[in-house]
Amino acid sequence: MTDTEELIVTAMHLQADRRPDGAAVREALARAGSRRHGPRTIGMALAAAAVVAIAITVPFVLRHARSTTPAAASPNQPVLWQRAMAYEPGWLPADVVEAERSAQATAVLRQWSMPVGSQWPGPTVTITVQQTDEPPRRTDDTTVVDVNGKPAYVDSTDTPPGHRTDVTWRPEPHLQVRITVDGGQDHRAIALHVARALRTDGTKPFRAVVDPGWCPYANLGAITRGPSVGGHAPEGMASCTTREQEPLAEVDIFVDHEPELTSGAAVTARGNQGRYAKSADGARQTLSVPLGDGRYLSVVASGGNHPGVRPLTRDEVIKIADTAVVHDAAYVNWIGTR
Repeated sequence: MTDTEELIVTAMHLQADRRPDGAAVREALARAGSRRHGPRTIGMALAAAAVVAIAITVPFVLRHARSTTPAAASPNQPVLWQRAMAYEPGWLPADVVEAERSAQATAVLRQWSMPVGSQWPGPTVTITVQQTDEPPRRTDDTTVVDVNGKPAYVDSTDTPPGHRTDVTWRPEPHLQVRITVDGGQDHRAIALHVARALRTDGTKPFRAVVDPGWCPYANLGAITRGPSVGGHAPEGMASCTTREQEPLAEVDIFVDHEPELTSGAAVTARGNQGRYAKSADGARQTLSVPLGDGRYLSVVASGGNHPGVRPLTRDEVIKIADTAVVHDAAYVNWIGTR
């Protein structure tokens, strides 16, 4: 794959691997005057890669009820998202449960790890499905194996912090799958077992806490994570941007137990009173409104000061908040399951 595509996948893995304190991240970003990418944002821009590695990984605990009614995927999701969800694990190490799903325009990531309260860390298994025409990246240490009749490239390390194996192959044209196993002495064997047992008939939808309704830009992203010690519930993020790499403008929609904004002009959104503010240079607009169930919906619109891309109006930011589709905790009942 290209350097850009590798950076995208690396950023998605960083968000799954690193878990800084949420309050510390918010405080640091506020001091820097930077736009908050939020605890669940997905790395859309090369210019934001450094922030991606830090700010997108704040964990939370999701206390949720089980739902017996399957929920459909959002109709405005990219076709790739449901196509990628067809790649379903046919085998997983004992005890690991699904903890995260995240996506952007050309990649979908799912991760399984040990449940909260486990007495031992166990391995973490990540499946990344990416749309690309580039061959997998190879190094001098890469070995080639067979995965269900396809050549696969294996990279393993036991150098600290180490204990990691990546198995990457192309099961069909324009699509690449990567199995990553972190932790344990048998990480290579686990990764190969997961790869060779991978099914292609999965029917689960890509589910998120929030889906965008009206969005002025075409490229979508989303992330939902849980459960991890030290956070809140339920939370998630959706986004839309002008383009996947180095977007000229971006909208992030958060559902969180804390508002992005606690002061500013009073506005009405979703039938409730919220707060709205615009930065002095007009490059950032923020709206936060209570949902009435202890959660807040926040919209952060960034950019727009470029030729051909105008800043959004306040009414458009309100429209984004009004039309966002917010789901209850039962919508993400895949969390904590096999």
